[in-house]
Amino acid sequence: MVQKSLHKQGIGTFLLRKRIQAILLANPNAHVIIDTSQHSQSFFAQFGFQVIATRENYYAPGLHRVDMELDFRTDGCRRLLGEA
Repeated sequence: MVQKSLHKQGIGTFLLRKRIQAILLANPNAHVIIDTSQHSQSFFAQFGFQVIATRENYYAPGLHRVDMELDFRTDGCRRLLGEA
């Protein structure tokens, strides 16, 4: 998680890129699933993550859990990994 005052500086993208690269290096056939909140769901969606489940009020009242999975074939994922 990146501190709110540091958003929009590329830090989250950098960290996500490195994490995905490490996963693929260790296992090229990996299936990546994350859980996040509705507040950061759009950040992950821009890189090809798609919602597979939502649980309302999971973390706290008004703070929902959003499960997402990554399709490595999407344009967003290719951009993230520097392939597009």
